[in-house]
Amino acid sequence: MTKQDNILSWDEYFMGLAHLSALRSKDPNTKVGAAIVDDNHRVVSVGYNGFQRDVLMKFSLGDVMVILWILSMPLL
Repeated sequence: MTKQDNILSWDEYFMGLAHLSALRSKDPNTKVGAAIVDDNHRVVSVGYNGFQRDVLMKFSLGDVMVILWILSMPLL
């Protein structure tokens, strides 16, 4: 069997997973994604960073200035 030219390499595939995961991040400055895989090319986990807690977040939505205060909450 010969390899097809249009198939992604494993590295390209896993980097694509990390890139797509980064798009879920709510932090506008550092959108980071990750894919953890084992030696058999199986995905163990994927994840992304969130917006840091206890911060004031400001952004404009058209003519309206939105201000959010994100507070950390203890896990139950």
